[in-house]
Amino acid sequence: MGDGVLATLAVDYSETGGILMYNFLLKFEDHRIMKKIEEEVAAWKRREGDAKGWNSTQQYEIGLVETAERNKILEQNAIARGDSVVPR
Repeated sequence: MGDGVLATLAVDYSETGGILMYNFLLKFEDHRIMKKIEEEVAAWKRREGDAKGWNSTQQYEIGLVETAERNKILEQNAIARGDSVVPR
């Protein structure tokens, strides 16, 4: 991936009469569009879960807070070791 574009390479081959034939497929996808679609699907699933009484949105938000706290601790540990931390 580079510059928001995801490149996928697939290689396939077949043999006919002792001759190998190769097929190469190189696919480019705009990662921003893929990410937006994934976020929309996840939001829909949370709404569906909330409608079924699973508290999906609440659990998602708790997970965000826990992840942020864990990342902060990991960054502090990295700095204490003398590692450099790249801001997001």
